Amino acid sequence: QQKVADLAFLTANYGETTIPELAASLGDVIPVAVALGVKQEEIMGAMATLTGVTGNTAEVTTQLKATMTEFMSPSDKMAKAVRALGYSSAAAMLESEGLQGSLDILKASVNGDSVAFANLFGSVRAQTAVLSMAGAQSQKLTQYTKEMYNAAGTADKAFARQTDNLEDRWNMLKNLGTNALTEIGMEALPFLQEAAAILLPTMQDILPDIV
Repeated sequence: QQKVADLAFLTANYGETTIPELAASLGDVIPVAVALGVKQEEIMGAMATLTGVTGNTAEVTTQLKATMTEFMSPSDKMAKAVRALGYSSAAAMLESEGLQGSLDILKASVNGDSVAFANLFGSVRAQTAVLSMAGAQSQKLTQYTKEMYNAAGTADKAFARQTDNLEDRWNMLKNLGTNALTEIGMEALPFLQEAAAILLPTMQDILPDIV
């Protein structure tokens, strides 16, 4: 799906993560997020914000899953705070206000007290994520989430840039000369053969223009 590819490219660009890492980890949090009505853009904005800050890709995914679960099955303190704010449930609040909006409202309800805010969440993993998203990383989360809603075409643009650079890279490879294999070592041959098999169709198309 094009939208997923665009969001993944943008998340990998902004965050300390890679597309393979995202593919391996997001399955743990997406089902919970979907059940709660949290948009993909919000999850990917949070991934871009938190990776490299509160943990690696797998750790951040676990933290976000714990955060989502807290809204699905809130602590007594959160349930009481949510009712006092006029929402029927924490899940209803999340669906209505979004992830960052809900966190900001909850933090404001305790007058910005970080300890009291953290104590609304029973999970240490959730606390790690929410303190960052509603604290030092708040502006970055706002920015990255906004960018996710404008991610359309990101993957295609990234591919186009790589294609534009292909001619320069080919010329650089030619200039390396025949001594390259000696320096790299014969052990590299299988990898070079695999790369050649992938690149050959493209190179055949562009060779007439660059040689």
